[in-house]
Amino acid sequence: MVLDGCEDTRRKLIELHVDSAKKRLSPQTGLLHLYYDDPTDAHQNTIPVLENMYFALGLFRTRLSDPILEARQLIEKILPFEVDGNFPIYLHQYPACRDRCLSLHLLPVLHYLLTDYRQVLGEELTEKLENLSLRISTRGKEIQEEKKLPFGAEVKLASFKKSLTPKEPTTSQEWADYLLALHMVKDEPFVEGEIERAASLWNSSLGIYVGEEKSHPQEGFFPKATLFDLFMTLQTDSFSQQIFSHHTLLLSASLVHAFEKKSLPFTSDPIAILTPKEGRAPASIFWKENQSLRSLSIELASGSSEIVKTEDGIELIFTYPEEIPTDEENSEIALYIDSDQKVSLIVDGFTASTFRLGQQSALVTETSSISLNFSLQEGEGKFFGHVSKGNRPSQSRKDPFLAFDWKIGLRTIQRTSICKMKVALVLSSKEALVLT
Repeated sequence: MVLDGCEDTRRKLIELHVDSAKKRLSPQTGLLHLYYDDPTDAHQNTIPVLENMYFALGLFRTRLSDPILEARQLIEKILPFEVDGNFPIYLHQYPACRDRCLSLHLLPVLHYLLTDYRQVLGEELTEKLENLSLRISTRGKEIQEEKKLPFGAEVKLASFKKSLTPKEPTTSQEWADYLLALHMVKDEPFVEGEIERAASLWNSSLGIYVGEEKSHPQEGFFPKATLFDLFMTLQTDSFSQQIFSHHTLLLSASLVHAFEKKSLPFTSDPIAILTPKEGRAPASIFWKENQSLRSLSIELASGSSEIVKTEDGIELIFTYPEEIPTDEENSEIALYIDSDQKVSLIVDGFTASTFRLGQQSALVTETSSISLNFSLQEGEGKFFGHVSKGNRPSQSRKDPFLAFDWKIGLRTIQRTSICKMKVALVLSSKEALVLT
């Protein structure tokens, strides 16, 4: 069985959703305007189908008469743009439907409208939505037979058809889609165990997803939030910073419902070290400072690496590629730390902007210190470390004039083709935080 969870948190989340949507509402069209390629701009001409339907559901979830009337009118404006069980991404693209799976992402909206608000939809609109959901479901089955569906579309379709089985999500976004699908089949016997699996991937102390994935994307100064963060918000009654830094996430908040079970196996370590199974970024470290989430990531241009957690930090052994890079691309090891708060590089006890192997180096913030120790394990070479402003490769905001990180790059001056470098990081603070 599933309930709405903490009523105050649920209400606040819906209020945030409606407020975010109304900032993009056009007085001329009465619809929400958003352009996915530039979501930071609130004044746009394109009208997406998904976010408008999410907004309609959010208005229903306010349970107020005027917003519900507005939602019904909004839905009536969207429905004529259907094309054989699918919709265009933006209304102006009609009748072209460039995403074969788009309508499958509407199934949760239709599910909640027909399950929770049938009495206020009215007979005519209810019949339209029932027929639409049938056409979408039928079309989804047909395109699934032609080609495997993406994970999110697959689980939403299976859940709507009451045929969902346990899955193995591999990213935060896939877990979000899975939780959405699980909530739609709330009474299945396997649901409780899957919710516990999801909860074990959430650090409630830091407010971040700590599962393994290829990379941990950044949105400005914070990890990029997904719908998974919003699900965990309702489960923990706690809003994380990254939710408010994401420009469009709250537009989909109407989809999120809390699960009844509150005693869940969240983690609560004061420091989180995330090590993807694949990819060139071997580690990201997260901790809190002055109640603000901080992050450091290690990025490798190429080569291979092994990483182990130590009692109070991490050690990484990096095997350089045999091909030695050109002068333009010779920072083969780089560390990025967010610049949301003050950061200084201290070398041999003094503030500096460069360092060499063998020197005592540390990144010092207001309350924390991260010691950096680079040492050759195999081969020979000359290396030079330096600090500059920049953005980690996983940064999703691509404005060339904004830098959200300090980059600590270890440049190769010269080296042998066979070469290994050990990178040891130890994080400490005035509170003497210890890795667990």
